[in-house]
Amino acid sequence: MQARALVIQYADNLAKKNIEGILNALSDDVQLKLRDGISLEGKSIVRDFYEKSFAKGDYTFSHEFLDEKVVADLTFVNGKLNKNYIRVGKQAEITIYYFSFILKKVAGELKLWQLRVV
Repeated sequence: MQARALVIQYADNLAKKNIEGILNALSDDVQLKLRDGISLEGKSIVRDFYEKSFAKGDYTFSHEFLDEKVVADLTFVNGKLNKNYIRVGKQAEITIYYFSFILKKVAGELKLWQLRVV
């Protein structure tokens, strides 16, 4: 699967609250650095974070990819993400993020390894 398609699939699984789909896209040693100083390492921590987060509301996303570069077994994908977050009992929030994914091959398959969101 191409890198951009994997990033889109990850975001689609977030919007669908599909935890197994999210985890399937990640390497076992995943590292996510999100806004507000949130740092997640490992699939079990990511699972716990999203299970709690999903209970708070729904998401929709739109993407704009800015660049992609392959270096050895790593693929770097950078872009802009518009997140529409609908919290339970609150007005929807639209937030613009810039993201940087680093994907790596694990057993011949591309997996999301690191994510930085600012």
